[in-house]
Amino acid sequence: METKVTFQYLLPGTASKASLYFSDLHLFGKHHPYMKKVVDLENTLKTSNTYRVYESLKLWGIIPMKPIYDVSVQIIESEKHIRYTSEVSKGVFLDIDYTFIEDSTTNTVKIIEAIELVGFPIINSIFIQLIKKSHAKLIEGIREELEK
Repeated sequence: METKVTFQYLLPGTASKASLYFSDLHLFGKHHPYMKKVVDLENTLKTSNTYRVYESLKLWGIIPMKPIYDVSVQIIESEKHIRYTSEVSKGVFLDIDYTFIEDSTTNTVKIIEAIELVGFPIINSIFIQLIKKSHAKLIEGIREELEK
C-alpha cells in the first residue's frame, strides 16, 4: 500500500544555503535525531550520491531499533528540488521530494517535503509518525545553525 503526505517548513536565508543541508546527507544527518552515522557509498556524480545510513531509536520509547539502509540523493534541480530514495526496511520503500522556494523579500525559504511510502499500512503509519517527529527536530537544528 502507498501512503503520501506533505509537510512544509520555513527557514531563514536562501534556498542555496538551505538546500546544502539536504543535498549532503552528512549535513542532514548532523541534525537528524536518529541518524548516528552516514557513510559515502557512491559519490561520483555532482547530481546523485548514495549513502549508507545507521540509525538508532526507540520505537514507542521502549523498543530499541538500529536500522541500516542505503539512500540515493538526487539533485533534480540545483537549489530547487532534491529527491531521496531508499528501501528503509525490507519491503518498505521511501521517496522524499524536497522543493525549495525562496522569498527574497522576507529572506526565507519554504521547504515542501513530499513523502511517498510503500509498505504495509500499519508499518507506513509508524514510519510516517517517526519521520514527522524526527524531521521537525531536524528542521529546528538547521534553523538554529542558519540563524547563527
